[in-house]
Amino acid sequence: MTPAARAEVIRAVAERLPRRYPAERAYAAQVAAILDGGADRWRAAVEAWRADGQPYQLAGALLDLAEASAADRPAATAALTEAAALANTLAARPLREATDVLARRLGIRNAAPATAGTDLLTAREREVLRLVAEGHSNGRIAERLFISPKTASVHVSRIIAKLEVTNRVEAAAVAHRLGYLDI
Repeated sequence: MTPAARAEVIRAVAERLPRRYPAERAYAAQVAAILDGGADRWRAAVEAWRADGQPYQLAGALLDLAEASAADRPAATAALTEAAALANTLAARPLREATDVLARRLGIRNAAPATAGTDLLTAREREVLRLVAEGHSNGRIAERLFISPKTASVHVSRIIAKLEVTNRVEAAAVAHRLGYLDI
């Protein structure tokens, strides 16, 4: 069976399924979007999931809408931002990672920053971040914390990735904003 014939069989089966409840309508809209593609179909699926009230499925549909809307940068950014916010609220790491990957693929920076807080960085990373904010080099951080310079470097790299910043200066600014320097 060819892929086109298989899609027609799926479409025919999906058309016969009941659509009494919001979740059934949302799944039907999502199947139509998967089969036919296009931003309009994905917008319909997003609205159906929004009406149903299931945030995880809504975030997944928003991701697909962002991909389908790649040519419309503001629409793709809005969809990714909402999907990332939902992923953060749900603490759904795989979903959050998927939003980050798609944002990078589409060239959208920081669709929605990761939830900042004590759960974002480990206690050791917060110590390293305080020292980075004080202007210490990796070698000096290693001396102060009794770790190797390579370990200090790894900590700094992970902090920069987790905070979604590009350098030590931006990391220090985030440390100041989060109050890590007052500890």
